[in-house]
Amino acid sequence: AYVRAKFDADRARAESPVDQLTGLYNVRGLARRAREMGSAAFRHEEAFACIVFSPVLDPAADELATEAAISTSVQRLAKMLRDNGRVSDAIGRLGPSEFAIIAQDTDAVGATRMAERLVAILQSGAAEGLGTMKMAAGIDVVANYHEAPIDPEDMLTRATKAMRQSRADTSGSWIRQFDTGMAN
Repeated sequence: AYVRAKFDADRARAESPVDQLTGLYNVRGLARRAREMGSAAFRHEEAFACIVFSPVLDPAADELATEAAISTSVQRLAKMLRDNGRVSDAIGRLGPSEFAIIAQDTDAVGATRMAERLVAILQSGAAEGLGTMKMAAGIDVVANYHEAPIDPEDMLTRATKAMRQSRADTSGSWIRQFDTGMAN
C-alpha cells in the first residue's frame, strides 16, 4: 500500500502543470495555458505575446556557484516575477534559468514595455538578495491572433530563440523581438 501511494504521488508530481521549485507553471503547464489563452485570443481577434527572460550568467562565476545557491536564486527570480507580473498572464519556468510570460491582448509595444518593466525589477534584485544581474529577453507577438497561422507553443520557441540571440550578442539590445531571419 505504501509503495502504491508513493508511486501515485510521484506520478502526480511528474504530471503536475506546476514547477516544484518555483510554484510557476512548468513547460507542460505553460504550453497548456498558452493553448487556452491562444484560443481566447483567436475568438476575440486579440493580440497575443510571448516573452522569455533569462539572466546573462558569467561562465566563470557559474562554475563556482553551488546547486543550492542557484536554486535559491531561481526561487527568488520566480517570486519577483509572481509578485510583479500581471494576474491575467501565465508565468512559467522553461529551463534552469529561463522564464516565460504568455500575455493575451498585448501588442508589440505593450510586450516591450512589460519586458522592460520586469527586467528592470529583476535587474535590481538586490532587494531580494540577488545582487545586480544582466538580463536578456526575447519577444514574439502577433497583432491579431485570429489571422496568425502559428501555434502558441511555436511562439514560445520563437521568443526563446530571440532571447538566446540577445543573450549571445552582448553588443546588441538586451531585449529582442523575433523576426523571420532568426528562424534559421
